[in-house]
Amino acid sequence: MMLNSSALVKEIAIWDWATATSTSSSAAYRELDLLVMEFADVEAGVIDQIARAADRHEVKVLLLLSQVDEATLDAIATIPNNGILLQDELSTDSLTAAVDGVVDGQTHVPSVLARRLLTRARAGTPGPSTVSLTPREKQVLELLVEGLSNKQIAGRLRISQHGVKRHVSNVLAKLGC
Repeated sequence: MMLNSSALVKEIAIWDWATATSTSSSAAYRELDLLVMEFADVEAGVIDQIARAADRHEVKVLLLLSQVDEATLDAIATIPNNGILLQDELSTDSLTAAVDGVVDGQTHVPSVLARRLLTRARAGTPGPSTVSLTPREKQVLELLVEGLSNKQIAGRLRISQHGVKRHVSNVLAKLGC
């Protein structure tokens, strides 16, 4: 597997949608650190149900998107997740970096998606609701759009990495992601 080189990944379990939707056992989720779900060909409600179950068991969720249009952004707006990957940008390196970052407590958002979210926030384009970002949250989002890591943002803004993570989480929550 491509993630065998990642020090944070100990075991990989592959669930098909039938297994994922029928798994309600706490034991099954306790074995997971991270759940990667593809957002395609499945009703958003099913993905939301699985993500919420994972979240209840403190399993981190990484969404894999095949497209980024307004309908997809609206659909994923309320699904709990710790990061997003785009299929078009998927490579061994990007997947490993995203998985390692999410498992390490970072929020992974590709810059192209961060740009779209920032554009929505600036324009006041309503997603699930109109958002109001603090000046610091706008700064963090702009640096994310530039492609900076949490550590780089912390250095640039002279705040802790934990503070950056908190701001990123607030931004994503306000933007409905």
